[in-house]
Formats: sequence, C-alpha cells, structure tokens
Amino acid sequence: MSELDTEGLVKLFKVLSKPDALRLFLHTSEGIESSTYAMEELNLTSKKYYARLKELVEIGLMQGSGGSYTQTPFGLFVCNKIIDVLSKFAYYF
Repeated sequence: MSELDTEGLVKLFKVLSKPDALRLFLHTSEGIESSTYAMEELNLTSKKYYARLKELVEIGLMQGSGGSYTQTPFGLFVCNKIIDVLSKFAYYF
C-alpha cells in the first residue's frame, strides 16, 4: 500500500470516527432533502451539521446539488460494504 493510500484511509477513518459525522453519513443513505429537518432528526447544531457535512463531502463520501445531499458511489460502497462488515464485528470493540 502506498503512502497516499494510507493517508486516504487515515482521513476516511478519522472523519467516520466522529459519532456525529458517522450518524450524518448513515442518515444520507436515503438522501437529505432538507438540512433543517436532518439537523432536527440528528439533534445537531447548524455549526456542527455543516462542519461534518463539509468533511464528508471533502473526502468524497457525499455530494451536494441544489441544497440536497446524497452519498457518492464511493460513499455507497463504504456504507454498504465496509460499514456493514465492520458492524458485524462491533462486539470486539
């Protein structure tokens, strides 16, 4: 594995290790049409919501268009494959 790959994985896991970012990311599996509604559902302040959203977009897990947000193809892969597999072993943590 090259240094670039290692750095990318570190960034990915660093962002997803934040509980609010992970909750927001998992919430977007269906897409987010209203940020206000998502903030209320996830009990996040506006500042925290947009900070986590920015991180998720920057690492390529989510994308925004016209005020709505969805997972990117990479985000769908991470959600459906990586997080799904890791959740099966959560009792080790």
